[in-house]
Amino acid sequence: MDLELLLSRLDKVKSSGADKYVACCPAHDDKTPSLSIRQANDRILIHCFAGCGANDVLDSIGLDYDTLYTEERNTQPVKQYGAPKATDDIYIQVYKFKVKNGDIPTQQDTANYRDAVKRRHF
Repeated sequence: MDLELLLSRLDKVKSSGADKYVACCPAHDDKTPSLSIRQANDRILIHCFAGCGANDVLDSIGLDYDTLYTEERNTQPVKQYGAPKATDDIYIQVYKFKVKNGDIPTQQDTANYRDAVKRRHF
């Protein structure tokens, strides 16, 4: 678990109490902090109030779930996504455009976005 590493990759980080922080969410076009970060015992808890999932937040800053835990977790093998595809930029732009304009991305848009982001970080 490396709270300092996580915070160093976020923008507009502000303390909001003991072991509590807010920051702009890197998974969507955030102008004001909507991401809550809190250290709790053996883990770091993160929550985006705009609705981004923890995987999306971590993927967008090049980190994985292991960053959030002090002890090694018993995890299943990670799905390999291979090299980035030529369409990845389009998938990412479509998803971010819909979120920015208040539209709800389709399930396929969300799946394409997540896979594209994962290919960029593996």
